Amino acid sequence: MYATPGNHEYFFAYDEWMNEYTRLDMRTLLNAHTVIRRGDEALVIAGVTDLTAVRTGATPPDVKAAIAGAPSGAPIYCSTTSQSLLLAPLPQASRCSFPDIPMAAW
Repeated sequence: MYATPGNHEYFFAYDEWMNEYTRLDMRTLLNAHTVIRRGDEALVIAGVTDLTAVRTGATPPDVKAAIAGAPSGAPIYCSTTSQSLLLAPLPQASRCSFPDIPMAAW
């Protein structure tokens, strides 16, 4: 299971949340991605940190870093609570898609 912190983690005990994700064996994607493969097909799951991170001294959001090295042509699902980052006129953001509703483990 993968997790990307959103604004609530940054406002309320960020380090405790990250420790809890680790305890639950959840891999956090902090401006990073993983590739899920099935045969010749690939799906990229990317996590982009929340804009709130900047105010708390945590890792600021970076779409470019999150998808750097992703397989060319593979669809990219971007997990972020700062969806405005993916609507920005950035060439790298145009490769990302996100759901109409937030995904959460809780």
